[in-house]
Amino acid sequence: MPNLQQFLKQLRTVEIPRLIKQSVSTLNIVCGNESADFDSVACAISYAYFEHAKSAQNVYVPIINIPKEDLMMRRDIMFTLNKLDISQDLLFFREDLMEYNKQFNTINAVIVDHNELPKPTKQLITDVIGIIDHHADKQLYPNANPRIITVTGSCSSLVTNFWSKNLESNKYHEALNDCAPLLISAGLLDTANMKYKVENPDVEAFKHYGDLNIPLFTQFDSAFRELRSAKDNIDGLTVKQLIRKDYKEYDLIPKSLESKKLNFGVTSIVEPVEELFKRFNSKDNFFNSCYKYREEYDLDCLVLLTSWNDPKEGRFRRELIIIPKDGLYDTVENLCNNAPKLELKVLDKESQKFVIYEQFDLSSSRKRIMPYLQDVYSTI
Repeated sequence: MPNLQQFLKQLRTVEIPRLIKQSVSTLNIVCGNESADFDSVACAISYAYFEHAKSAQNVYVPIINIPKEDLMMRRDIMFTLNKLDISQDLLFFREDLMEYNKQFNTINAVIVDHNELPKPTKQLITDVIGIIDHHADKQLYPNANPRIITVTGSCSSLVTNFWSKNLESNKYHEALNDCAPLLISAGLLDTANMKYKVENPDVEAFKHYGDLNIPLFTQFDSAFRELRSAKDNIDGLTVKQLIRKDYKEYDLIPKSLESKKLNFGVTSIVEPVEELFKRFNSKDNFFNSCYKYREEYDLDCLVLLTSWNDPKEGRFRRELIIIPKDGLYDTVENLCNNAPKLELKVLDKESQKFVIYEQFDLSSSRKRIMPYLQDVYSTI
């Protein structure tokens, strides 16, 4: 069986050209979500590799669901890929998916780390044939098989556990040894070194990893420190790159026909907004870049979710910053004011431009905030 690097190279140079030459009409892919965080990337690549381990005839292409140029902003992912000697040229991105959409009549997708196709890929995928995810269940694609949507710290744990039960033992352990650095890294980051939001599937998965002989990654404490340092390093990024580093778009659908659908672009950032003002020389500079991004991507509202450990106060903190489009400031502010669960307190605001809140509900990250805001919007 080829190792992970050889598998990816073989997909690019042998398997996909063979399918095209033979005029095969259907291509199977494994597609992560549009934020392309470590969990999404690890799940997509590993699931496709396990499929190959099951049968060399199974061609599943792992898609990292961002433009290729955006991967360099995800320095935690680059750190691990470099350790595995996997270059960007061996990977598959949104540009590849767009090209395959032209070359194949049907694109069937196993989607990992999400359970609803995002706007950038909805028109490129014919059918969802499988789901492994840990977000709120949108009740879509009932015929997907597998269809595993369950609470856990990291979706990578669900991928590991699924294949431990659906692959011959010797094939499973051989494949796991090769893709475990990706799965372990995702699991460590999502659970803060197995200390945050850890659920039974995470514990089960890490039992599998503990038996492996890959010292760089099974020394969990040191691996987590290096990964976290790489993930939090935003030096040298522009505001646009910082926004795109961990970014998703959501449509909020109103219950009333009198209200309009709102398109939110939401990014997670690892520094408080005051530090961002310093990093980009001034508050005005920072917000002007945000306004420009909002207009470029035709958003009704750009939302920044900041989170960090505050050494002065000795506690974890969150902020929520809304930057609505002209004419929608009151609507979006009203939406936030009607979201008591988030425990928002205004820190700063400029009418018709932005509001900066401190968010005292520390348990709610983007994964929980956006479904909650959807629920609130459908009632006001």
